Amino acid sequence: MQNYLHFDIKEFIKPHSSESICGDVIASKKTPEYILIVLTDGISHGLKANIYANFINSRLFSLIESGFTFHESVGKIAQSNHENTGKDLPYGAFTAVKILNNGKGVALCYENPIPILITKNSASVLKSHTLSINNVLIMESSFYLSPNEYILLCTDGVSQAGTGFDYTFGWGEKNLSDYIRKHIGNSEKPDFICKEIQHKVLALNNGKYRDDSTICLISCRKGNILNIISGPPENRELDHEIINDYLESPGTHIICGDSTAKMIARHLNLPLSIEENPKSLIAPPRYYLEGFKLVTEGAVTLNQVYNIIDEPYENITEDNAVTVLYSMLRNFDKIKFFTGTASNPGHHDISFTQKGIVSRHKIIPLIANKLIEFGKLVVIKKY
Repeated sequence: MQNYLHFDIKEFIKPHSSESICGDVIASKKTPEYILIVLTDGISHGLKANIYANFINSRLFSLIESGFTFHESVGKIAQSNHENTGKDLPYGAFTAVKILNNGKGVALCYENPIPILITKNSASVLKSHTLSINNVLIMESSFYLSPNEYILLCTDGVSQAGTGFDYTFGWGEKNLSDYIRKHIGNSEKPDFICKEIQHKVLALNNGKYRDDSTICLISCRKGNILNIISGPPENRELDHEIINDYLESPGTHIICGDSTAKMIARHLNLPLSIEENPKSLIAPPRYYLEGFKLVTEGAVTLNQVYNIIDEPYENITEDNAVTVLYSMLRNFDKIKFFTGTASNPGHHDISFTQKGIVSRHKIIPLIANKLIEFGKLVVIKKY
């Protein structure tokens, strides 16, 4: 049974009205277990603040990748910030959010506004408590995010809007959440929610952004999964393992590679056929195997998909194996590649090099990087 929650991130960043570069920076990373989002407000504004914020975000990810826990990593960043206070060294307020793939999340805020939970009928500031990590005070909030709900992060350019005008100490998280509940709700698209809040910030500040003002909206929805098998394993004894893993994975299943398709057909004892009289003069023909949404040739098809993957939908007019695979990659949220590492002698042919076609083992990581840029979760399993 498919049960995958997907988290989308919408950024709406406005620099101080006197600057072209914003000192607020958002970074994120998706893994099969969780999504991590960090919003950092570099001290002051402009290029220097942007550099400081990027440094803090990069260091946080590096600490987690090095094996430190989420709380330990945040604590080390907060401790460095505390030590750098008043010095010409990287410093920034930040909010770090970690959401497990079941929707359970935690937010840790260092001198940044508390996040807001937006549900069907409500918007409220997350309940928080003070946590001491490395003798530095951090605000911690726990929550569950369900489909069609949002977590809103912002910098103090949003929460302190109106300071010196309608509000002595700024708009504040409570007034922001009340505004969302009364005037926006969660039925609107993320773009609309972010724009409406920024319009309000501008109005509160008498038509100017008096600080870097950033909104990060994290939305939750039921996701879809695309499983792609490409290439037989290096050891034929692993045929059964790769096929079983692939077929048992929930979601939609497609096959890339004629030898791979033959392997699957043998395993399932099903006939494999090829497209007759294909219309495309460029794309390789499709194959047909009962129960599979799409079956294609391997390396050439994958290379052609990579060549067009950045193209907008309106430029894709022909119906062929390449364009169908392109569309599926762009429309699915989680893409799992089951890749066999067997060497294909045909890939060493000089004609492949002459045509600029790279092997399956090189092109799949390139496609994966593009998909990650689009906000997809990509998993590659090798056999």
